[in-house]
Order: sequence, then C-alpha cells, then structure tokens
Amino acid sequence: MTTNSNQSNQNANINYNDLQSEIRHLAKDLLESKKVRIVIGYGSGPLNSKPVPVFITDANDVDRLVYNEFCFNNLSIYLTKAEIKAKAPWAIVVKGCDARSVIGLVVENQIKRDDVFTIGVSCNGVKLEGNTLSKCDTCAVKNPSNINVNKVIGNIKTASSTSASTLDKELEQLNKMSAEERFQFWKNEFDRCIRCYGCRQICPHCFCNNCIAEKSAPQWISTTPGSRGNFAWNAIRAFHLVGRCVECMECSRACPMGIRLDLLNHYLAQEVRDSYNFVAGMDLEQKPPLTTYNLKDNQDFIK
Repeated sequence: MTTNSNQSNQNANINYNDLQSEIRHLAKDLLESKKVRIVIGYGSGPLNSKPVPVFITDANDVDRLVYNEFCFNNLSIYLTKAEIKAKAPWAIVVKGCDARSVIGLVVENQIKRDDVFTIGVSCNGVKLEGNTLSKCDTCAVKNPSNINVNKVIGNIKTASSTSASTLDKELEQLNKMSAEERFQFWKNEFDRCIRCYGCRQICPHCFCNNCIAEKSAPQWISTTPGSRGNFAWNAIRAFHLVGRCVECMECSRACPMGIRLDLLNHYLAQEVRDSYNFVAGMDLEQKPPLTTYNLKDNQDFIK
C-alpha cells in the first residue's frame, strides 16, 4: 500500500550519494577483513529501474551497491535461505523495519547473532511508483539498531508525531463496526485471494520448511481458491505472526489482489503492544510473548 508523498518532502534532508558511499566503504572493509563472506544489499535494476537485491562476495565489486529512496525491499528474507545460510557470516544493508526482522530472526534462533553484521541506514520513508509506502507512516525506527557494526549510516532527527497515521484512522473506523460487519469486511478481503502465496514467500518470518497450506495428510486448508479455504489460510497465517510481525508490510506490497494485510498486521501488532507491552524486533533479549509463559501474564481472556 502507498500513500501520496505530501509529507513535507520528508527525504529532502537525506544525501543518498553520501549514504551509498558509506555503504560501499563499510562493505569493502567487511569483505577485505574477512569478517563476512557475502554482503546482501541493493544494486541497480535492469535499464536503471528501481533497485534490486544483490549479493557481493568480492571486495572489488562493492561499487555495484546502490542506495536511494526506492530501496524498499526487506532483504532479511534471504537470511533463512539454505544457500545463503551456508555462506555465513554475512553483512546486510538494513533500514529500521528490516533491522527489526533481523533481530526477530536472531531471537527465534533462525540465525546466529555472530553470523550477521547489519549495515544500518537511517530512513525517513521509501517510495514505490513515486509514492511513499504507507508502512512509513507508522514506522518509529528511523535509525535502526545495528548488530556487530558500531555505526548507523546517517542520523535522522525526526520529531515524534502525535497525529494518527492513515492505518490508525482506518483501524479506528474498522473497530467501530459491529462484529458481523467486521467479519464481512475481512471475508470480502480474503475472498479476493488467489492463493499465490506471495505473502508467505516474501515474509522474513515465514520460514517453515513445510507450510501448513501444503500439507495433504491431513489437509488442514484447501489448496484451491475458495471462500472457506481463503479465510482459513489468511487467518492462520496472521495468527502465526502474532508478536513476530515487524510490520515491514512486504506481504501487502506483494499481494496482487490488494488484500489489506497491512491493516490486519497493524491491528494484531497493536493488540500485542497493548496486552503485553511488546513490540516485535526491538530487543535481542526479549522473547515474543506467545512463545513464552509467565505467571504474571494478563489472563483476562480466561472466562
């Protein structure tokens, strides 16, 4: 999802040439010192189109790395791929939301903390087709946390805003509906699903080797598009990500049918924040609340 970029030209204070130069410098140093075997970053797309993921293994190739306001991909998705895991340790270029994904993967023991060096880049929003992505409205991590590199490139000083984001306003309207109206809203959204699984494939935290959607014995979810199976797939996936989703919104961007996965994820993230005082991907030492048990947990849900 995108929103019109009338946000006082929020990227005007960013010198992308300087950021790009520093990314290349750090990448070269990490490769030459053999601290990492591969650098995952952004490179020029075909015919100078929007940037695409690149994988640099030779320090002489760091000039292939680029960085600008169109670097919207969350590159952390590659860290759980077998062919990339085999080349640890790695360095990866991350924005705030991407860094949260990396932290989440460390916390869930999917990657080792010592294997990843994050090249954190200050970010005040990224664009797609000339518009700032709506996820940037709700992002509170302009300067990402770094792992094993004691530097964040850039330093954005953005005053905190008390105004509600577009997603917050939409969620407020949704919560005013009756339970029946909300159910119908989500049924209408999920009915459009064509079961391409683009949301799953692009999510850094959908890393199961065997997905429930592909099990045939027993078959928990129908594999063909249909109202009942679509609802089950989208609802189950959303609940699997409760307390783990960092709202990078890549699933929403990848969905060819425009299903409001961004709104669903934002709602669940708020519920976890309000119920457990937990925000995913912010602390390397704090476990997601639904993966731990504490006698002091709120038990108001028990009737």
